[in-house]
Amino acid sequence: MKSVFRSIKSRSSRISGIFTVACAFLLTGAVILPMVTTPVEAKKRASKKTKTVIAKPEGPLTIVISLGPQRLNLYDGDKKLSSAPISSGARGHRTPTGLYSILQKRRRHFSNLYNSAPMPNMQRITWSGIALHAGHLPGYPASHGCIRLPYGFSKRLFRMTSLGTRVVVAKGTPIPRAISHPNLIKPLPAGDPTLVHKPVQASTSSQDDAMNAANMILGVSQAHAATPPLLEAPEKPTGSELTRASLAAYRQQELIYLTQNVDLTRDERKRAADDLKAANLEVREALKRLSNAKAEAKKLSKTISKAIREGYSLARKMQVFAQHSLNLETPLDVAKAQQRELDLENEIMIQDSELEMARKEAADLSKLIAKLEETLKAKQDQRNTKLRLSTAASKRHSESLKALNNAKRAQKRRDKPITVLVSRKTMKIYVRQGFDPVFSAPIEIDNPEAPIGTQFYSAYSYTDDENDIVWHALTADRNGLKTTKQSRKKNKNRRNKKRVQEEFVETPGLPAQTPKNALDRIKLSQDIRMRLAELIKPGSALFISDEGVSYETGKYTEIIVRTR
Repeated sequence: MKSVFRSIKSRSSRISGIFTVACAFLLTGAVILPMVTTPVEAKKRASKKTKTVIAKPEGPLTIVISLGPQRLNLYDGDKKLSSAPISSGARGHRTPTGLYSILQKRRRHFSNLYNSAPMPNMQRITWSGIALHAGHLPGYPASHGCIRLPYGFSKRLFRMTSLGTRVVVAKGTPIPRAISHPNLIKPLPAGDPTLVHKPVQASTSSQDDAMNAANMILGVSQAHAATPPLLEAPEKPTGSELTRASLAAYRQQELIYLTQNVDLTRDERKRAADDLKAANLEVREALKRLSNAKAEAKKLSKTISKAIREGYSLARKMQVFAQHSLNLETPLDVAKAQQRELDLENEIMIQDSELEMARKEAADLSKLIAKLEETLKAKQDQRNTKLRLSTAASKRHSESLKALNNAKRAQKRRDKPITVLVSRKTMKIYVRQGFDPVFSAPIEIDNPEAPIGTQFYSAYSYTDDENDIVWHALTADRNGLKTTKQSRKKNKNRRNKKRVQEEFVETPGLPAQTPKNALDRIKLSQDIRMRLAELIKPGSALFISDEGVSYETGKYTEIIVRTR
C-alpha cells in the first residue's frame, strides 16, 4: 500500500510541475506559435521531394501499363516521357490485359460500383468499369480492376491526354520501337492544298429530254411533273489525281452537291404532295358526283317500280269495271259507267306517260353514270400515278437526306484517327473512326494456324515529304506463355506470398510473334488498302491479333482487344 501511495504522489507531483510551467508561460505573456517555414527552408524541403516532370509531347501519346512490375510508362512515339508506379486489380478483380483507348475523362468522379469511392482524375478505358485514376498505392495489386496512379502524376497525365489516347495493358514491359514495313498502311500523297475540285454542274439537256419523255409515258403534264434533281454529282479523283488535297476538295464539293440535292428533292416532294392533294380532291369530287347520280338512279328505279305497280292496279280496275258494266240497265248507270271508263283510261294514259318519262330519264342517267365512272377511273389512275410520283419523290428526299447526314457524320469524324484490327480469329479486318464503325472485310493471313500474338502499331506523324507515315510498334501479348513459380523479394505487406513470373517460350517451327513477322503474314487486297489510305492519319492505330473484337467494343468506343 505504501508503494502505491508513493507512485500516486510522484505522478501528482509531476503533473503539478507541468501545470506550474504552463502557468509561468501564461503569466510571463509567452505565446506558443507554430513553427514558421521560411522561403529558403520551403525551397529546400521541396527539393527533397521527387516530382515527376513530364516533357511536352510532339506527337500522339501511348500509355503502357505493365502489370508485372506495376508501372505506367508514357511514350511519345518511341521516346519515354515519364514513368510512375501503379496499383492494378487484386486477385479476383484482375485488370484485363489488351489494347484500349481513353473513352471518357472526368477530374472529379465517384464510382457507381463501389460505394461511390472517389476516383480523382478519372480516365475511362472501358464502359464496364476499368479506368485510370488517382488512388492509394500499397506497392502491389489492390484495386477492383482499375489502375491507380499517384495523385500528382494522375493530375499531370490528365492534362496531357485526350479522348482516343491509346492505352496498352500488358503483363510485361513492352517498349515501342520505330518500324518500317511495306505492309504498313500508307496514306495518300499530300497533293496540292490549294486545289479546288470541279464544282457541281446542272444536268445536260439529254437528261432533261429523258425526264420529259418519262413524264409523258406516265401521263403527267410538264407543269405538274415531279422532276428529279437537276444536279450532277462531282467526280471522285482517281489514279495519280487522288491525293489528300484533291480528296478533301472532292468531299467539300460532295457536301455542296448533297445539300443542294436535299433542297431540290424537298421541293420535288412538296410539288408532288401538292399534285397528289389536288388529284385526291378531283377523285373525291368525281366520286361525289357519281354517288349522287347513283342515288338519283336508285330513286328513279323506285319511281318506275311504283309506276308499274300502279299501272297493274289500274288495269285490274279497268277489267273489273268492264265486267261490272255488262250488267247495267238504266240509262243513268250507263252514263256513269261511260264517265268512269273515260276517267280510268285517262289515268292509265297519264301513268303510261309518266312511266315512259321515268324510263327515259333512267336511261339517260345510266349513260351519265357510265361516263362518271369512266371519269372517276381516269381521275383515280391520275391520282395513282401522282401517288407513285409522290412516293418516289419522298423516297428520293429521304435517301438524299440520309446521304447528306451520313456525309456530315463522316466529315465530322474525318479529322479523327482510325483504329484498324486484323484478327486471326475471324480472318477479318475491322475499321472504326470517331467511335463509329466504318467497314469490315475478309482478309488472308499466311500460316493461319500459327499464333501471331497481339501486335500494336501507332501512326506517329507524317514523314518529312508528308507522303508516308512514321510508325512505332510493340508486342502487347504473345501466345504460348510458360508459367514458372519463382520467389521474389518479400513484400512487408505480403510476407507469406510468392510472386509468379511468366516466361515466354517460342514454339519450334512457328514464326516468332513479333511486329515484323505479323506484318509479313497479313495479306490485304488493293481495294482495302485504298480505303485505308483515304482514312489513315497520325494518331491512328493498327492492331494485329489472335483475338477478335472484344465485347467491350460498342457505342462510344474505339476497337477494344482483350488478350487475357
